Amino acid sequence: MRLAWATALALSLAMTPALASAQDDQYAWGGEEGGSTGETASTDDPIRIMGFLGGGIGFRLLRNLDSPFLQDFVAPAYLDVGGALYLPGRELRFGPGLTVSTNLSEGAGNQGLAVASQWVITPSFNILLPLWRLMDGTDYDEVQIQIRAGIPLVIGQGLGDPNRVDFTFGGELGLAVHYKFLAGFGIYAEAQLVVVGGLRDTVHPLVTLDAGFMIDYEVLP
Repeated sequence: MRLAWATALALSLAMTPALASAQDDQYAWGGEEGGSTGETASTDDPIRIMGFLGGGIGFRLLRNLDSPFLQDFVAPAYLDVGGALYLPGRELRFGPGLTVSTNLSEGAGNQGLAVASQWVITPSFNILLPLWRLMDGTDYDEVQIQIRAGIPLVIGQGLGDPNRVDFTFGGELGLAVHYKFLAGFGIYAEAQLVVVGGLRDTVHPLVTLDAGFMIDYEVLP
């Protein structure tokens, strides 16, 4: 009887290290691969959709005083509505965007350009940088920097001829700062350099400043 108990005790002591090693291996495998499902945990943020509503004003770097332009230094105020979709990522996000703008004031120097008679549709490529995450390693991107490059497509009332529709296009580069005082809601301010073509082979460079409200929505899986 004593021999049987001694044999069982020896077998138990011999198996204990092997069981412990197997448990350690199983725990390490689960932690690396995401548990029993075997899925790898991702550190990327999900798809992000942003929308904004604001207004601004432009300043002409080069005024054309010939008819039919007769431009003032200050361009008409405008309304901005747009959005962007950012692909999954973390420190650097990028994706497509679209902005629609129209003038909120008359263009006295443009021979009576009426309110909401000129529309600008701007498809763009956007880059988003969560500033505070890069600075101190936090996960809350309260302050963001957005860089935007777009092609403004301008459709509007013909200068000097309200029955005609003018179309032109150009290039735009913008830099914006976002501040979210709530999880998905905040304000923004943006400066843009815009160059568009015009009638009679003219070029019209402007610097524009605008600001407004933004919504930041993450599409959770």
